[in-house]
Amino acid sequence: MMECDGIKHNIMTYSMLINGYLKIKDWANAFAIFEDLVKDGLKPDVVLYNNMIRAFCGMGNMDRAIHTVKEMHKERHLPTTHTFMPIIHGFARAGEMRRALEVFDMMRRSGCIPTVHTFNALILGLTEKLQMKKAVEILDEMTLAGISPNEHTYTTIMHGWARRGDVWEAADLMQQMKQEGVQSDIHTYTSFINACCKAGDMLRAMNTIHEMDAIGVKPNVKTYTTLIHGWARASLPEKALKCFEEMKLTGLKPDKAVYHCLMTSLLSRATVAEAYVYSGVLSVC
Repeated sequence: MMECDGIKHNIMTYSMLINGYLKIKDWANAFAIFEDLVKDGLKPDVVLYNNMIRAFCGMGNMDRAIHTVKEMHKERHLPTTHTFMPIIHGFARAGEMRRALEVFDMMRRSGCIPTVHTFNALILGLTEKLQMKKAVEILDEMTLAGISPNEHTYTTIMHGWARRGDVWEAADLMQQMKQEGVQSDIHTYTSFINACCKAGDMLRAMNTIHEMDAIGVKPNVKTYTTLIHGWARASLPEKALKCFEEMKLTGLKPDKAVYHCLMTSLLSRATVAEAYVYSGVLSVC
């Protein structure tokens, strides 16, 4: 594939071609070029091995990626942080957290220092599986390693607590963020409000809205939708309706899910629903 008019290519030529295919996520051709390189008797360096591991992970061939790490050891190449990151990300995306954590341990045994992105990938995978205890352990381990969690780290864990409706753990996390000087963004606040609503703690949810207003963080459609669902779940359609009106006043456009939730709530109170039907709400449902 690579030979033309008897001219043999060197490691640099192969690397350039492989990188070109990697940039366009053409994993199959990147792998084909790598095979040509090996057939030509050339020895891949650490950077090339790392790139091929990224290609295998992109193809979903995680076993081959692991095999390549072992091959690097055999060739006396020391793996780097970039060797392990795509493998951890790949397993985490696939929900295979046991294997992701095994590779994470392998990474540390190799003397590589995990980055904030590596920790975040693990935390995301664990929260997706609602393995919150382990996610918090990874967060603590991250802090002990001297790596500062960022907004994405906290928002991911907050989302996990929200899915479980654990407002106490969510509140503790908010407090921890404040103590560490990490500013909550709209995504963190919305996840926290979701935890409050699922726990039926609407007072805390509204207090959070006031806190957001005080520091200039504006609610978005998802924030209002979460509140409307919360009030509907609390069987307080008047509050849901008030929240809906406030949402429209800010210029945000409710989607059909908001209208459906609102009308379901309003229909539990016939007199309120009747008045609102005449305002034309049902016409958009």
